[in-house]
Amino acid sequence: MSTRGRTTAVDVRVGHRIRAARLAQRIPQREVAKALGVTFQQVQKYENGANRIAMGRLHLIANFLSLPMSYFFEGLDANQSAGLRNAEMKAIDVVLKTKEGTRVAAALSRINSVSLRRQIAELLEAIIARDNEEKAFATESQLAPSIVHVGDLDNQNHPRETTSSMALGRLPGG
Repeated sequence: MSTRGRTTAVDVRVGHRIRAARLAQRIPQREVAKALGVTFQQVQKYENGANRIAMGRLHLIANFLSLPMSYFFEGLDANQSAGLRNAEMKAIDVVLKTKEGTRVAAALSRINSVSLRRQIAELLEAIIARDNEEKAFATESQLAPSIVHVGDLDNQNHPRETTSSMALGRLPGG
């Protein structure tokens, strides 16, 4: 099957690498466009993977950003576990399209210390783990059966509504 005229996952990946490098260097799309002799909308299309980039043009971009051509293809090793890698790359690409994601990536790129970047990554992973634990606990609490104590029964042996059952959204007798 021919890919002529159609973009591929590699085109999208290369475009995202262009965007990441441009943002890390705080270069506006208009400057890249001017250097290439195209509109900033065309640069947007390259970065989003909507348009394919000719090798000659990619070479110009690499020179403008002072990067080796290989930078744009890093992480595209076909021998790696494709499924997990693709899911991770999609998640990264989604985050990098957000303002917060690009701010974090740009901030990390300005930290020269590998040790400090590693510590920040570990901090973020700890925050994520704690957030996931809290979500799991909240879900578990909502699914747990109601425990009724004898003191919580009214005269007809029906559970009275308590503050804890109201906080969890349970109705008496539920």
